[in-house]
Amino acid sequence: VAIIGILAAVAIPAYQDYIARAQVSEGISLANGYKGPIADYYGQTGACPSLSDLGITGVDGSYVAGMVTGADASGTGICSAAVSFKATGVAGGIAGKNLQLIMLGSTAAGGSAGASNWKCISPDIPQKYLPKMCTGI
Repeated sequence: VAIIGILAAVAIPAYQDYIARAQVSEGISLANGYKGPIADYYGQTGACPSLSDLGITGVDGSYVAGMVTGADASGTGICSAAVSFKATGVAGGIAGKNLQLIMLGSTAAGGSAGASNWKCISPDIPQKYLPKMCTGI
C-alpha cells in the first residue's frame, strides 16, 4: 500500500502537468492556423487585421475561450494573435490565462515580416506548461 501511495504521489502531479501542456497546445494550434492570413493581410494593407477583417466571427475550442488578433501591444512585434483560456474546465495552471503569437518585423527577427517570423510568449502561464518555442515573461 505504501509503494502504491508513493507512486501515485509522483504520477498524479506529472499527469496534471501533461494535461495542462496538452491544453496549451490547443491554443497554440488555433493561433498557428491564423499566422498565414495575418501575414498576408499585413503584407497587402500594411495594417494588422482583426478577426472580422479576416472574415471570422469568433475562435474558441475545448479549452480556449477566445482569440483576438491585431497590432502587438507589447511593442516587440507588429501583429499578434492572443489566445485566452477558459476559466473553468481546464487545468488550474492555465485557467483564465493568455498566450500570444507575435509576428516579428525586420528589426526584431533579422528579416522581413512574414509567416515564418513569429514568437510565442505568455505573461502569466508558468513555463513548465509552455512548449519550448514559447517563453514566459
